[in-house]
Amino acid sequence: HKAREVNGVKAAIIRVTAGFLDGDGEKFTVDDIAAALKISKKTIYKYFDGKEQPAKAVFDDIIAKTESAQKDLRAKASDARRMLIDYLILFMEIYRLNRDAVFRMYGLSESLKKHVLRAAEKNRDGFISLYEEYAPSAQTDADTLKTVICGTLKEIYNCKNRAEKAEKCLAFVLR
Repeated sequence: HKAREVNGVKAAIIRVTAGFLDGDGEKFTVDDIAAALKISKKTIYKYFDGKEQPAKAVFDDIIAKTESAQKDLRAKASDARRMLIDYLILFMEIYRLNRDAVFRMYGLSESLKKHVLRAAEKNRDGFISLYEEYAPSAQTDADTLKTVICGTLKEIYNCKNRAEKAEKCLAFVLR
């Protein structure tokens, strides 16, 4: 019972931190997290050293979900083009987390930024290997693809219809 309660409190702290990270760009503090949960700062510090740890947990959760979804895509792929598009959309989630502005905006550390950057690079490289495996006849090399994908993500990220934009990007790359 005690372990479940601990996990519930930690999960609530992480959930509220995720809300702040997904919010309107206001910096937040441990005080803000505590106020949102109506608990004391002491309770938060009982489980975490500060806002960095729950923020890392948020990023790690998104990274893990993305990696799991990538494996599912590979396992269930019947249409290579659709799989590449879906994979690119997953890549956008990691990209969203990896922008410098996110870390400056919320006052997060350089080490956390590097952690997320490594995940983004791994995700991008996974997309590249998938592309090379399923689109070997395409005339685009990996370095060019990285440039096109990373540049395109900046444009795609704020679009309402990400799938359509991703499809257009891939249509260009796969021609």
